[in-house]
Amino acid sequence: MITIAIDCGASFLKGASFEADGRVLDTMLVPAVRVAGEEGAESLLLPLQARELLRVVRTMLAKLSAGEHRARLCIANEMHGFLLTDAAGEPQMDYLSWQRSFGTLPVEGETAVSILAQDCADAVSRTGMPLRGSLPSANLLHLFQSGILERMTGELWFCTLGDYILRALSGKAVFTHPTNAAASGLYDLEREDWSAPLVRTATGGRIRFPQVGGSPVSFALDGVEYEALPAVGDQQAALCGAGLCRQGQLSFNLGTGAQVSVVTDDLSRSECVQIRPYLFGGHIRTLPHLPSGRALNVYIRFLQDILLRFGMAPDENCIWQVFLDAAASAEGKCFEADMSFFENPCSERVTGLLAGFEEHGFDLGTLASSILHAMARNFLWAAEQVRAQGQSVEELLFSGGVARRIGGIRTKIAAGYPAAKVCVAENETLRGLWQYGTHGF
Repeated sequence: MITIAIDCGASFLKGASFEADGRVLDTMLVPAVRVAGEEGAESLLLPLQARELLRVVRTMLAKLSAGEHRARLCIANEMHGFLLTDAAGEPQMDYLSWQRSFGTLPVEGETAVSILAQDCADAVSRTGMPLRGSLPSANLLHLFQSGILERMTGELWFCTLGDYILRALSGKAVFTHPTNAAASGLYDLEREDWSAPLVRTATGGRIRFPQVGGSPVSFALDGVEYEALPAVGDQQAALCGAGLCRQGQLSFNLGTGAQVSVVTDDLSRSECVQIRPYLFGGHIRTLPHLPSGRALNVYIRFLQDILLRFGMAPDENCIWQVFLDAAASAEGKCFEADMSFFENPCSERVTGLLAGFEEHGFDLGTLASSILHAMARNFLWAAEQVRAQGQSVEELLFSGGVARRIGGIRTKIAAGYPAAKVCVAENETLRGLWQYGTHGF
C-alpha cells in the first residue's frame, strides 16, 4: 500500500506518494489558495477559501493515487488555524489562519485576550503556550463576543484545517491529533484533552469539539480505499522529517515563520517558551513566531516596488538572488535592524525598524547584511531559551525554505556552536508524514 502525504502550508500545498520503503513515486506542488485579506470578521461567513482548499486536495489525491486501489493518507496543516462545520462536515465559516488576529480587537471595551487572561489564567498556563490574539482560543472568543457565531445556524463543530479536509473527504467524524489540538490554545497538556474552562469561555458552550487521539478513519473516494491518520501540525511533521528525535539536537525550522525547538521530557513552562506535543507520544520545547520568510518579504516587496516604478518587472527569484548576493558582498557591515512587523517573542514592537546607518552606509548590501544578521541573532537567542542549561549541542538540524535558501543564516547560527554537526533537510514535512504513517498504524 502506498502512502500519500499532503502538506497544507501557508505558501504551497505539497504532495507526494511513497512506496512502503520510503521511495518517492510522485510529487506535486500547488500554490496555496489565497488567504483572506484584512476584511472584518464578517467576511468569514462565506467559506470560499475552505471549499477551494478541499477542491485542490481532491485534485491532488486524484493525481497521486492514479492506478492505485488502496492508499494510506497523512496530512499536515499549518498550525493555529481553524474553521467551523456543521454535523455533516459542511463549512459554516471560512478558514481562519494564524495570519489573522481578531483576539486583540476590543468589543465593548474588552478584548478576547484580556478576558481569557483574567478569567482563565490557570487554564491558559496549562496549555503550554502564551496567549496571542491569533490563537484559535482568542479568535473564537472574538467571534462569540461580536455576534458572528450567532449568525451561524445549527450544530457547530471545531476543526483544524486537516480535520476539516478529512471530515469532508470521508463523511465521518475524525479524531484531532494532540499536535493540532494543542495549537488551538484550548488544550490541557496535563489532562491531554480539551480544556473545559477555555472551551466554555471562548465559545459559550455553542461549539462541539472532536475527540483527541490517534485513531485512523477509513473511506472510499474515486475508486480508492483510503486509511487516513489524524492530521498533524506541520511543525511536528517537519521536525520529524528533519531528524529531531533526541536531546543534544537543536532544530531551526525556518519558513514563512520560524521556530527553534528541542525534544524534552520536562513539561515545565516559561514565559515565552512553549511545550507542544510531538509525534509518537513525546514533547518539544519550542520558541515559535520568530521573524523569518514573512518578514523578509517586506523587503523583497520594497525592492519589487522600486523596480516597477522604473518600468521593470523582474522575476521574484531574480530579486531574491540579487538581495542574497548583495548581503554576501557586504558581510560584516551592519546597522540596527528590527524585524518585528508582527507580534513575536523577540521584541515588544509590532513594527520594523532600521537605524544607526551613516550618510554613505545605506546601500543594498549593507541593508541585506543587516537584515540577515538580525534574523540570525534572533534565532541564536531563541536557541538559548529552549535548550536545557548546560546541555551540550551536538547537532544542528536546519529545515524549511529559508534555511535551505540562505546559507548565510546557517553559517551565522553554526558559528555559535562550532563543535556541532550541521544537517540540512530536504522535503522534511512530506518525509516526516511518511514516517508518521509508517509508525502510526
